[in-house]
Amino acid sequence: MGKRKPEMEKIENRQALQVTFSKRKKGLFKKADQLSILTGASVLIVAFSPAGRPFVFGDEGLMQHYLEGETNFPKVVEDEEHLSLDNIDLEHCSVDELELLVANLEEEEANILELADKLNATKPASGQ
Repeated sequence: MGKRKPEMEKIENRQALQVTFSKRKKGLFKKADQLSILTGASVLIVAFSPAGRPFVFGDEGLMQHYLEGETNFPKVVEDEEHLSLDNIDLEHCSVDELELLVANLEEEEANILELADKLNATKPASGQ
């Protein structure tokens, strides 16, 4: 019959519920990290376990802004970690994810070249 998609229904077995929550939370946080890396989006996820324990993924500063009721969030500057290919599993990325990554890298390259041109234009000529 092949692989079938399981029906979405509440899991009654408490142990199975905890295991499923743990695995799904890990997958959700991994996807949120990929979204953040590939698009530069600021991502904040708060998930409460069946036992009521909170689990948070994201920038603490972003959470603070949200908790204070702010609606205009500051633009988060990407750090070097997000620009590194070391934390991206290229072998398991989809074609769409790879295309987004290439587009982001090309944009970053253009920004770097533009900045280099500006720096070269403002640098005094030798001998001055």
